[in-house]
Amino acid sequence: LKDDEWWVRVSAAYVLQGVGSPEADAYVDELAQAMVDEQHTMCLNHMTRALKALLKTASTREDAALVVSKGLSGMEPNYIRGQGLDVLQSLGADAEFALPEIDAIIAAVQKDLAGIEEGSLRARTLNEDLAKLTQARQTIAESPKP
Repeated sequence: LKDDEWWVRVSAAYVLQGVGSPEADAYVDELAQAMVDEQHTMCLNHMTRALKALLKTASTREDAALVVSKGLSGMEPNYIRGQGLDVLQSLGADAEFALPEIDAIIAAVQKDLAGIEEGSLRARTLNEDLAKLTQARQTIAESPKP
């Protein structure tokens, strides 16, 4: 998951997904951190898919969700952060503790938008990010409690 070659990182993610729970549970947090740190879009897509699949059965869901939620603010807005939000949304109410982090990011994005020319590329990117953040927040908040 930490190799310099993207294809090795993707292969490792899929191996963990294939091994599944409970054997791969010890690596869920590491996969979550690798996903948060990943900057290559193709690799990020595969890691997100593998992490979401593994989290469906993993016994350590909360720890992995905590890693992802703590990494949200450092992720690039819109698509890359959207992958992290997708993971949290897939956990539903189990990711409820991430709501304060999401709220803080929403406030920061709104503040950034206030000082940017409307219609600019940066404004469009931030508006898309804000929409994803708001949707994720709503999905998590409205998810039925286990």
